[in-house]
Amino acid sequence: MHAMTPNSWPADIYAGLPAPDEGEEVCVVGAGTHIPIRFPQAKSVFNLMGDDGVAHCTKPIGAFATKGLSVSQLLPAARWPQQVEIRAGKHFVRPRYEVVRKNGRRRIAHPNVERTI
Repeated sequence: MHAMTPNSWPADIYAGLPAPDEGEEVCVVGAGTHIPIRFPQAKSVFNLMGDDGVAHCTKPIGAFATKGLSVSQLLPAARWPQQVEIRAGKHFVRPRYEVVRKNGRRRIAHPNVERTI
């Protein structure tokens, strides 16, 4: 995976992270906040949009650190065209994700910030 730097935009919820299609791997890169606190993994959950079932991030992420998380490992039944929502609770900054196909083609983007009141 290529090095990616997330945007400094902590939000409660990010949406539009694609589930992997056949022959793809999707890796979301979570980054700790830009203040010296540890990422509270129990506070961040991933779910398919429109679904109540959730997966908790179990990998700790230190302040100023990044960690790649596999969508296939978090939500093994998720398949394109489904999309994933990340309930971050402002505990990490806006993530990036990378889609890698078996043929080596790569795409990098970031999920959308869901506005909250």
